[in-house]
Amino acid sequence: MGTPRRVLVADDYDDARDLYAAYLRSLGYEVVVASDGLQALNSALNLPIDVVVLDIAMPGLDGLEVLRRLRAAGNHVPVITLTASTFPTVTDLATAAGCDLAMEKPCGPDELERAICKLLDARTALAPA
Repeated sequence: MGTPRRVLVADDYDDARDLYAAYLRSLGYEVVVASDGLQALNSALNLPIDVVVLDIAMPGLDGLEVLRRLRAAGNHVPVITLTASTFPTVTDLATAAGCDLAMEKPCGPDELERAICKLLDARTALAPA
């Protein structure tokens, strides 16, 4: 068995962040958590991360700004954005900023894990043999 995939879960809402982290850990993922945008950005830039799960509405730097700064730094880690907003423009802004998959909250942990697998599988398929 290989090295566990590392997922960064960034959400200022403790219950959601803890639920996602516990569920992903139970499936064998290594999980790094962040409760605000600055923590998320620092973790994504300084740790080997395989997928970022990024809430849009967070204190300090919001998820869109974290995503913009990641991409500006040349970091192309797959990013899933989560938003409770029903406005399509939020999803459009996230996609324009470089997110790989935009999801609406509430999002069940199993749904999130399927999305993570989808992105990891796509990245593996694109990797040179």
